[in-house]
Amino acid sequence: MTGYYAASYLSYILVPLIGVILPIAVMGLLNNYIENPIED
Repeated sequence: MTGYYAASYLSYILVPLIGVILPIAVMGLLNNYIENPIED
């Protein structure tokens, strides 16, 4: 029963983390790449 509770709790943490923080990080990296293009 403890493992199921831990997995349920972990999913409640990971789903908002992936759904909110990951797009913010991707947008930040894209903005950094667009604002500072790599000069060859």
